[in-house]
Amino acid sequence: MTAACETTPDVLRRRYARDGYVVVPGLIAADALAELRGDIARIFSLTAGIKTGDPYPDIESAGFNQMLRDLFENRFEAYHGAARLCNHTVSLHRLSTDPAIQKLMRSLGVAVPAICARPVVWFHSPGLARSERYHRLPAHQEWSNMQGSIDGMVVWLPLLPVTAEMGRLQVVPGSHRDGLRPLLDGAGEDYPLSMDMDGLSDTDFVEVDVPLGAALLFSPFLVHRSGTNRTEQARITANFRFNNAADPSFIARNMANPFLYEAPASLMTPGFPDASQVRGYFETMLQESE
Repeated sequence: MTAACETTPDVLRRRYARDGYVVVPGLIAADALAELRGDIARIFSLTAGIKTGDPYPDIESAGFNQMLRDLFENRFEAYHGAARLCNHTVSLHRLSTDPAIQKLMRSLGVAVPAICARPVVWFHSPGLARSERYHRLPAHQEWSNMQGSIDGMVVWLPLLPVTAEMGRLQVVPGSHRDGLRPLLDGAGEDYPLSMDMDGLSDTDFVEVDVPLGAALLFSPFLVHRSGTNRTEQARITANFRFNNAADPSFIARNMANPFLYEAPASLMTPGFPDASQVRGYFETMLQESE
């Protein structure tokens, strides 16, 4: 069963309250998407050895997907570093704070949007996963990892067209109104936040079609899971999580946030850089500016 995109802005708030999610076509500007897609292609291409100035493969291309698999299989730490760096691109962070997204969230009840955790780019494919959770998450609720305001919100958007064969997101409409469900006993280390499925079945889930340029906004209490990617192409998406700083329960809990960002206690690469490397960089800059 497939859930249709929401197309009537005047009833979005009612539908969000009823279903726990809305799909808003055309919310994301084409140039913002293109900039982020270009940054992702550039980061992985540079990691793979493609020189600056040379053309980079588009993230939808077979060449890009082969490059991802080659890095994953042969240079995993390089692949992992590039994937993490995609979460720190200026284009991703700029998109997460886009005025159109913020305005829509406020209209849906998030009066004072506050970033819960840094934005994330996901690369979901069986060929890019060391365990199932890295390409297909089981049923869960985002509030289990956000643990912030009751009226927080998740913004999910595709960075390329996601077909049914690539495994669209699946949701249980209305499940958000049942609140936080218990976690699955013995879920294991692979995904300890797996949710207890008691009272739910596979037929309760509907597939959500989110076209390129659209965004899916949903409650952190909405039960959802990943679809199965049956293609050779990575399903590349972005995920933004927000709290509402005006939520009284959030304020009463001292604006709780479980995500920790800490400075390192030691050098990651002892001895790097030495003085000659730093000196060489600035001397080259001086020469190029003359």
